[in-house]
Amino acid sequence: MPNSSNLPEGADEAPTCRNRWHLYEWLKQQYMGTGHIPTPDQARAAMPELPLEEMGEGYTEFMAVVGRYEKGA
Repeated sequence: MPNSSNLPEGADEAPTCRNRWHLYEWLKQQYMGTGHIPTPDQARAAMPELPLEEMGEGYTEFMAVVGRYEKGA
């Protein structure tokens, strides 16, 4: 059965101390897998414990990289 929770194989639950870099990596994996940038609502559902400030910072970092990639710079 595929691991649909985006947790490492064998992990029972999500880490309790996530930060912007966890969100950045999740966004990157979702983008690479689907070709679409997840909405903030999807990110909030995946990481409800992440403070809004950290979520904003994670999106800012991710969009800076994706923006450069999509523009071909």
